[in-house]
Amino acid sequence: MAGQQERKESRAAMARRENGKREEKGKEVDVKKFGQRFCTVFSAQESGERLRIPPSFSQYLENEIGLVYLFGQSGNRWLADLASDTEGFFFENGWKDFVTDHSIEEGHILTFCYNGDSHFSVVIFDEMYIEKPSAFRAKPSYDLVATTERDEEDKQISSAPLEENNGTKRNRTGEIDANSSKLRKRSDVASIDYKSASRNGTEDVMRVQRQPAVMSQRPPVSQGWKNYALQKAKQYKSKYPITLQIMKKTYVYKTYFMIIPSEFVREYLPHTDKKLTLFDPYGNVWEVTYVYCSQRYAGAFSEGWGKFSLGNHLEEFDVCVFELLSEDIIKVHIYRANAMLTQYLLDSSDE
Repeated sequence: MAGQQERKESRAAMARRENGKREEKGKEVDVKKFGQRFCTVFSAQESGERLRIPPSFSQYLENEIGLVYLFGQSGNRWLADLASDTEGFFFENGWKDFVTDHSIEEGHILTFCYNGDSHFSVVIFDEMYIEKPSAFRAKPSYDLVATTERDEEDKQISSAPLEENNGTKRNRTGEIDANSSKLRKRSDVASIDYKSASRNGTEDVMRVQRQPAVMSQRPPVSQGWKNYALQKAKQYKSKYPITLQIMKKTYVYKTYFMIIPSEFVREYLPHTDKKLTLFDPYGNVWEVTYVYCSQRYAGAFSEGWGKFSLGNHLEEFDVCVFELLSEDIIKVHIYRANAMLTQYLLDSSDE
């Protein structure tokens, strides 16, 4: 009996070891594409505008089409689009900036390492097969970080109740008239009241937190690129409810009050004001206030949306897809009308 028990325990231990080996092998399969490398010799004629990736590397890039990050030897990052055609994958929009900022020339050798999550590390060798010294000092031509000053002031103002003008000190506010859609300034704007006139003449007053108004420095966007961003957004499919919205100036440069498509509000979103959580494409978490207008069955993102917009460098004509993962959580997918990110300027006319 004792011998039989020992044999059973031995077989069970062997089975556990085999299962462990199979699990480890499965893990290797899942991550086999991470850390893979490819090398190419730069040709200005063939690779100046876009860089074709070797066809044999395509097996590691399944489902990776879209915005990617290129990290240079300096540790800085550049944005580019990973696209594909019948011949395979290639880097385009944004690739030319990477080439210019690194002064890549004919015959330079580039090695790419895929780190997963749309991240590529790039090492550049000069004609002497030595790592290009200037690459360690390369910086993006355009600052990817938006200036978001007065955050603490916004927090204080957003948490303080509005007071009637009865002799007491009032927060610096402005108003948006729903009929004229014009901002009537009272002073340096830090928050606004959004008045939505209903059919019976009553009004819903919604609080909207504002970040500093900014001006875009992005070059003009062609209609073709606008259509491209919209087309890519419409191609996104999910088992969860989704809706999309094209960014307007009042969504991303000033006011920061983003209207949500009414059909999506009526069918999927709460019919009451509440806090929602947004996940951006990089996995960062943002809390926004969702406001609901019962008379119009309409909804919008107000307080917190400005920080999300500036933090993700949204521009007019970019398209956002909102994916409702749960009652309070929305994942936001961003499709840019131009992958080139240029630094905002503070709008002095809004002071």
